[in-house]
Amino acid sequence: MPAPRPLAPLPLRRQPKAPRALAPLAERVLWALVFCGALLAVGHAALRRGGLVESVRDRASYEALRAEVEDLKVKNDALADEAARLLTDPATQESAAREELGYMRPGEHYFILKDLTPGGTGH
Repeated sequence: MPAPRPLAPLPLRRQPKAPRALAPLAERVLWALVFCGALLAVGHAALRRGGLVESVRDRASYEALRAEVEDLKVKNDALADEAARLLTDPATQESAAREELGYMRPGEHYFILKDLTPGGTGH
């Protein structure tokens, strides 16, 4: 039997280099810089004009104004009802004339009563 042929050597390949680790101090400094940058970005987003702080303040102002608008709508409706009654109801017209303008019917007398004693007890 013939002698076995020697196997051809494998082609040379570069061994992949392991990633070089940073020195522990350099890694800490890098993480500190990343943290500071993130902190600055969040702070800027919160405190800049139109940021989080201003949005919270604007929302509170909006809610207060919305409540005030609702109160004014209720008052407006009440005044519109009173105005309609003043235009159509003779009894309401007479009541307003007596209370606000001091009008009286013919033959009525107007009396002002005052207390004679300083304490107001009348004795």
